[in-house]
Order: sequence, then structure tokens, then C-alpha cells
Amino acid sequence: MELFVLYLTVVLTVTSAATVNKTSPATQGINTAFHHEFLNNPIGSHFPDITGFGAPQKATTLSCPNPNNPAGVFELDTSPALEAGYPVQLIAAELVNRQNLASVLAQEIPAQSGLDLTLPADLPFEAAEPKCAISARNVWTFKSQQNRGICWVLQGFQDPVFAINCVSPVCKGCDSTQSNLNTGVSSVFNNDFWKSFHLPGFPFSHSPLPAYKNICTPRFRVRTIWAYCPVAPGALKVVREQLIVPSGCSCRRVKCQYK
Repeated sequence: MELFVLYLTVVLTVTSAATVNKTSPATQGINTAFHHEFLNNPIGSHFPDITGFGAPQKATTLSCPNPNNPAGVFELDTSPALEAGYPVQLIAAELVNRQNLASVLAQEIPAQSGLDLTLPADLPFEAAEPKCAISARNVWTFKSQQNRGICWVLQGFQDPVFAINCVSPVCKGCDSTQSNLNTGVSSVFNNDFWKSFHLPGFPFSHSPLPAYKNICTPRFRVRTIWAYCPVAPGALKVVREQLIVPSGCSCRRVKCQYK
């Protein structure tokens, strides 16, 4: 920061000196020479011993991290067209031969269990516009991580398995297009501030400034479910499985970096 102050002090001093005595041709010549020298040559030519200053570099850009997707390995398929291929007859045939399992699954049917709680409406908040738009789609198939191939989520015997994804990374009602700096120093020291001076050799090769940006990021949860896995080894195809699904979307303040 001391180097920036030093450089600005020199530039402003020389620029101001050029207006002190406009009536003297000699003074005008000297000031014009200094003015041209400092404003048209990179700072590195005036302070050659300062490493990191000199020729202009490429313009800085804001780089933000991408959220992880732990559900990716499960290859969740939510295509509505899969409903037509749901293996209902194969599942029913296996449950006929596994009466104990059929009894267990019957107790887990939400409509048959007597446990059919619903959330009460909270109208002021339900009518409020959410910051992050979402899409919720039923999961039909997924790739087992237990070496059972592609499996079908059992439908109707358990709570539905939904994949809830962020529609867009833009947070509505938040400043998602302009970064908000929070570096512990005044915001006037961000790159946009220095660009406004059109300084020779800017941006200098100083450490990138951290920045924060509001981004819609997905949430995930682990679900333990019943599934039908046609290519599972052995005779039992209706098995317990676990998978990770996107379960929501939140507007979060993410640390980014100018590069």
C-alpha cells in the first residue's frame, strides 16, 4: 500500500506542479517533461528495484469456486419418460415370493401407516419471493455404489425421493453481479478503484484481493431407500440402498478471488 501511496503522491504532485506557474515558458517546459515521463512510462521504469512493477498485465477477473456435487456419482435420472418403463410387474413378482418383505414395505406406505403429518401453511413467508429458484423432480433411477448397476427407486412404498436443484446461480434480491469486498480494509482499495485512475502498468502484480459474491449453492442429503436393482447378484433384487440427492438451494456469500 505504501508503494501505491508513493506513486500517487508523485503523480499528483507533478500534475499539480504543472498548473502552478502557467505564465513561465521555462516552468511549462520542465513540468510538461515530468508530466509526460511519469504518466506515459510504467512505474517500473522509475522504480526499477521494486519487483512486481513494470509492464502492464492482463486485466483482472473475478474467479469464484464451483460447489461440489457429491450426488454426481449416482447419476440420478429424473426424466418423466422413465415412468413408462418402471418394472412394476417384476417388483410385484418378487414381493409375492418374499412375504415378510412385502409386509414390511406395506407398513412403510405413507398413506397406510396412519402417519400422514403435513406442514401447516405459513402464508406471509410462503408468499415471499425466494432468493434462489429451484426445480424438484422425482428420481426414477440411479447408479448403485454397491456394485448393483442401475437401480430403480421403489415408488409408493416410501417417501418420494426428489432431486431439488438450483435453477440459476443468481440470488434474487441480492447483489450477485457486483462483488462485495470484505478484506478488512476500506473498499476504495479494490481493483475498480485503481482502474479509475488509468495508472500506467496497472494492474500491478500484487497479491490478488479476496472478494465475496452471493451465489445460489445446492444442499445435499443422504437418503436410505428401498430400490429394485435388476442386475444385482443373487436372487434378491429389492434391496436397501443409500444415495446422495440434492435437497435444496441456499443463497450463500462465497469467497472469490481476483486473478
